[in-house]
Amino acid sequence: MSEMIRTMILMYLLMISSVRMNGYWRSTREIKVDCQPGWEVKDDNCYKYFSDPVPWDQAKATCQAYGGMIVAVKNYYQNEYVGNMVESKGGKRFWIDDLSHVRRC
Repeated sequence: MSEMIRTMILMYLLMISSVRMNGYWRSTREIKVDCQPGWEVKDDNCYKYFSDPVPWDQAKATCQAYGGMIVAVKNYYQNEYVGNMVESKGGKRFWIDDLSHVRRC
């Protein structure tokens, strides 16, 4: 089954981490994020949709090359945003990461 998943060709989405974002703290403790051209900002994260169909491991490597990660949807609102963004770009499928390995407090 995992071999089948690896060979599946899907589109992917990148959420770049704050490591590469040009953000700064305001006095109200809000974060101002400036994404690079071609990226979209939402809730202090930069998103970019790549329409090239690639296997998951290649999508992950691309994300890491940008200093980010494949998006890991954390809540309903992020799910809606990501789904709508992909749909607006003509996409139907995309990779997401799994949060089950993340420890929560």
